[in-house]
Amino acid sequence: MVQHIAGYCETQKIGPLTGICLPPLEESVICDYSAFTPDEADMTVPIGIYDDPANHYQGPTSISLVNDNITIVGSAGTGKTNILLGIIKGITEYYTPEEVNIYILDFASLMLVGIQNLCYVSSVITSRDDEKLKTFFNTISEEIEARKDKLSDMGYGSFQSYRKAGKKDMPEIVIMVDNVVAFKEMYPECVDIMTVILRDGLSVGICVITTSAQ
Repeated sequence: MVQHIAGYCETQKIGPLTGICLPPLEESVICDYSAFTPDEADMTVPIGIYDDPANHYQGPTSISLVNDNITIVGSAGTGKTNILLGIIKGITEYYTPEEVNIYILDFASLMLVGIQNLCYVSSVITSRDDEKLKTFFNTISEEIEARKDKLSDMGYGSFQSYRKAGKKDMPEIVIMVDNVVAFKEMYPECVDIMTVILRDGLSVGICVITTSAQ
């Protein structure tokens, strides 16, 4: 029966059906973003190739710097810091330093200290920078209040609507916290103010991206 069906399909030039599963990704994945078009209002950034077997999809995926705070979860050595570096690379590809400012709190491997001279990076803070961390939180808290007043005076309900109107003179602020568990353990007094930033920041153009092993 199998031979008969195979012979019939060959004579009728009927090709095989598409397999149920997509082929596995290569060991080395090349991310081709040539077809990617960033959403100016949502400030989207490509982060890599997404393998989604349930929806039969393999292809580029992106995140929004405006819509959500983001947590990257994975055990040690799975590439959490590399994803942060990929996000930074995406930012530099599609946006200018006038559109995006990055603050980095590196409580992990200190790999991110090496990019502190990048023109997009306003500051890199480590576990040894007590005074610098205190200044950072004061600065961000004041910035949140100033942005609330500015957006209200201009008649915009959120930073996203501000971007949709074509405005670009107020940059998106991206705060990256590599190893948020270590940050909470070392600076428990700063947890409340970080919670306020997470709660109020998105509406005024401040996105927090954290990594965690838990």
